[in-house]
Amino acid sequence: MNPAMIIIQATADGLNLALSATGTIKATGEAAAVNRWLPLIREHKVDIISELQAAANDSAVTACTECQHFARPGKSEGYCGGRDDLPLAYGANHPLRRLPADGGASCHQWRAEK
Repeated sequence: MNPAMIIIQATADGLNLALSATGTIKATGEAAAVNRWLPLIREHKVDIISELQAAANDSAVTACTECQHFARPGKSEGYCGGRDDLPLAYGANHPLRRLPADGGASCHQWRAEK
């Protein structure tokens, strides 16, 4: 069984697998489920840690709504005030742009909210 399948099936069985602060695997859930999965987790420990680290890196995706360039005037869904490559929100010379279809996941102008 590959590490991704171990994580998926263990999660379906009520286990929560996460990286601890020290970079090891933290398995929580019902004692019976933890005991049932521990041998397989130990056997594939290095690969599961790599999989969890990759998932943690993937979850660090940027989002427009968490960017300091995000503006939400009135009752709008929001606009971008930091990218020149997006379509204008209201017309020529308007400072705000429409949000990208990917919600900012591939944005190189993203800045954390202050």
